[in-house]
Amino acid sequence: MESILLYLPGQVDSYLYPVLDVIRTRLDDDEEHKKPAHRVFLLEVIINAIYYNPVATLNYLEQSNFLQKFIQLWFNEADHFLRVHDKKLSILALMKVVELPSQHLPPTLQNDQTLKYLMKAMLTFFQTLPEAMTRTLSPFRVLIIRP
Repeated sequence: MESILLYLPGQVDSYLYPVLDVIRTRLDDDEEHKKPAHRVFLLEVIINAIYYNPVATLNYLEQSNFLQKFIQLWFNEADHFLRVHDKKLSILALMKVVELPSQHLPPTLQNDQTLKYLMKAMLTFFQTLPEAMTRTLSPFRVLIIRP
């Protein structure tokens, strides 16, 4: 799903809501996403959708009364976003949200407190990015010969 959303911008709009319906249902089911890796996978589908089409995705989440829960799940699970890709995707999606004109934001996001909250989350992802990069490179450290 991620590849489709990232590499076919504007070409899968008709499938966006059905995909979000499935993911939202799974995230609402506490039994469905017990394992952190599975929960991260489900969250990242929505994060990819935000990056793909922030206005449509945020409006869908708002109309489904799921926007606040999604944001809480996303930021509460930030410690489980271990890969560089996870962190970069979150940063890029948050940037898409923050750069939207206020008239395109759902009412839930149209206040200064929420903007501060989103910026704080983005900063957290930025701060933990070097650690993820180190973790990614660690298997190759044995290949580095120091003088």
